[in-house]
Amino acid sequence: MKKSIKEIKDNKSKNGRNGRPGNPRPTAFFFTVLFIIAVCTCVASAVSPKSFELSVGDVAPETITAPHDVINEDATKELRQQARDSVAMAYSQDPVPTAKSITDLEKFFSGVIQMRADAVGFENAKVDEYRKHNSQAATQKYQEQYKWLDELTDQEMSVLKADVLLQLYDDEVISLIKASKSDIERLHTV
Repeated sequence: MKKSIKEIKDNKSKNGRNGRPGNPRPTAFFFTVLFIIAVCTCVASAVSPKSFELSVGDVAPETITAPHDVINEDATKELRQQARDSVAMAYSQDPVPTAKSITDLEKFFSGVIQMRADAVGFENAKVDEYRKHNSQAATQKYQEQYKWLDELTDQEMSVLKADVLLQLYDDEVISLIKASKSDIERLHTV
């Protein structure tokens, strides 16, 4: 009962691949379609919002949240204005300055004038030291660009700050020194 090679080949072609009967393609197609339907069902159920059978006056069985926020612009604007109107001013402005305030301002500007005078003394010393090692043009540029201020020691800066009634930062002291006399006078008269 030996079969010839030709008979075996004919039998394979009739039965499909590997000698199994039937065409495997419809089976693969069926499972692919079934898989796609299952995936689509899962995605659709996850994406679609939950629906409730409720009518006016019913109590919801659970908390229901909107899928997105809806803002009533007119009502929001009105509520913001009401909130602004209900808050008291953070400070009240006294139209008449007190004598103490005027005295403190006078002391401050007197201190600024003294600080600027002390700064001239420091400037002269720093520029004279710089002049010993540099040309006249370099010295003039050093002085005009206030490079000498960068070389002030902490002690010298403390001396300048001590002249003023308020506690100032280094950059504020430098700004007051660099300001022109007319700018200081204008601030004083305001």
